[in-house]
Amino acid sequence: MAAVVIRMAERYSTYIHHDHILGYLKALKIVIAADENISPKELHALRLGMRFMGIPEEVRRQVEEFDPLEVRLLQVLPNFRLGGLEARYMVRDAVELASSDGVYSTAERAAVNRIASMLGVGKEMVRALESLVELERATRRLKKALLPQGLPAGAFLNGPFSQESL
Repeated sequence: MAAVVIRMAERYSTYIHHDHILGYLKALKIVIAADENISPKELHALRLGMRFMGIPEEVRRQVEEFDPLEVRLLQVLPNFRLGGLEARYMVRDAVELASSDGVYSTAERAAVNRIASMLGVGKEMVRALESLVELERATRRLKKALLPQGLPAGAFLNGPFSQESL
């Protein structure tokens, strides 16, 4: 698990400027609250994501206490480079969180499209990112079906290719 956390933190630190992280997380929370309901699965996914990103406890607390229904999206969005990698990751993460409860509502989709528009991410890219999220989920489901966790331990399963590090 530690290797996964380190890999995730490194991934995010390469494309989200540290000055943008609080606004980034608040914007994600606004998206998952767009249908006026943050499901337990969506909240769990947000918390897990913050942990994987290596977000300090103080920032996580601020995100937890943040009321997404009281603030407009433009108030929290950092000054991302329009259409850049940071903006595409924001859209991708928003789609993943919004659909983490199994429902990607019309309101959540509209919030994702608003963020994308503000950040200069085109509609075709949004559709591609939505497809990417679905493909990633399908791949995880396929992996679980083909390689269940109960497999006997082998040389690769205990080394750098263990379930915890994948």
